[in-house]
Amino acid sequence: MRRTANAVSTAVSKVVSARLNTHLVLPLTLLFTLLLATCAAAAVIIVDQAGGGDYLTVQEGVDAAVNGDTIQVMAAFYTERVVVDGKCLTFGGSGPSGTAVFWGGAGVTLEFLNTPSPYRSYVRNINIGHSFDVAARGRSGERQVHTVLWTGSTVVFDGAVINGGAIGEADVVSHIVHTGIESYQSTFDWIIVSGDRSSIIEESFVFEVAEFSGWYEDPMTMGELSVISTDSWYDVLELPMLCRYSAVGDSVETLTVSGGFEASCEAAFDGCGIGDAHLQNDNIVTFRDCVVNQIDRGGDTYPGFPLTMERCLVGQFDMLWDYGGCRLVHNTFTGWFYYETLDPPPMSAMKSNIFAWYTTIYSEDGDDVAVTHNLFKHIESHVLTGPDSLLANIWQEDPRFCTYPPYYEVEDCSPCIGAAHDGGIIGAFGIGCDCSLANAVEETSWGRIKSLYR
Repeated sequence: MRRTANAVSTAVSKVVSARLNTHLVLPLTLLFTLLLATCAAAAVIIVDQAGGGDYLTVQEGVDAAVNGDTIQVMAAFYTERVVVDGKCLTFGGSGPSGTAVFWGGAGVTLEFLNTPSPYRSYVRNINIGHSFDVAARGRSGERQVHTVLWTGSTVVFDGAVINGGAIGEADVVSHIVHTGIESYQSTFDWIIVSGDRSSIIEESFVFEVAEFSGWYEDPMTMGELSVISTDSWYDVLELPMLCRYSAVGDSVETLTVSGGFEASCEAAFDGCGIGDAHLQNDNIVTFRDCVVNQIDRGGDTYPGFPLTMERCLVGQFDMLWDYGGCRLVHNTFTGWFYYETLDPPPMSAMKSNIFAWYTTIYSEDGDDVAVTHNLFKHIESHVLTGPDSLLANIWQEDPRFCTYPPYYEVEDCSPCIGAAHDGGIIGAFGIGCDCSLANAVEETSWGRIKSLYR
């Protein structure tokens, strides 16, 4: 219940009593501090549609609340639009299956405006919904109405269900840009957040699209959104610009990283399951211990990005016109692998990978890809790079690899292979096998050869 003057009077009596009993004289400023802390204690306002609380509707409870109060919404189906203006509040329910706030008209179901310090509001154990047209929701159509909307603050969702969009947007026109989100064990139809407050997503589900970005006016006035995501599931995850995204144990059906120029992104995925990854423009992307169905360059986009993959299981890999340089170490590629690098990238490195299917590695400048200690299992493996860039690879079938410069047709390439003592096949490097590693160390086992070049 809301605090009363009696509560303040009781607190004052306790302070005075303490002074008399201990013969201490408290500074006047400390006494005022204690009184203010007592007065600032958050109240719990009960909203009960059945009449057992302080108010019958959620909006009535909001209107009576002050900054920092809690609106406890008892189990019922509340049909209303709720606007929180100039307050940080906590909304608590009896669980998403028991407490629901639903709105069917124009406007957002739950909207936070002009949020003051500490700029954090909470939505816990409650279901928030809107009667938008199902066929037009999410990224598949026009979103005319969102379900929860806020600007210049952070909304924390904990055990909540949001039927519709949770939208936190920076407003660069009004310079209200410090926006973020936190989500714990909550579900959403979609999430769109732009701003620069640190954000957290844990054990949450997004059934349509999650879009995270910073805000951008020009190269001198921009903000980066930092997001940490753990054990969450996304149908579509989009990082359009200025996002530093770190994921551990997530599942993503479709990933698109499309930032570029000054508004690039940095995305790292650790122990994640990724369906299709579309990596565009100039970003930094890292996959470690992930399972990835497909990776592609995302079409004709500028100019390139550094991609790092370590200990991943990957299906199809299709990387055209890479200007950024790749580092691929200890991965297994089970499907078609195509990599083409153009002038002028930093050195790309492919080391200790297994290429199980059709493989093409092409370097326009010849020596821009270091291909070492890899296993090529398919007869149609084509490696077109400089002779000094190939070292200690294993070719399980009759290989076809060419060197540059100059260009050679596949049928004209010398396979340049030899057998190690233990039966392994080693690629020798250069037309004519002038530097045949296998011939040089004919009596040495493959394990010994491999250790020499690590």
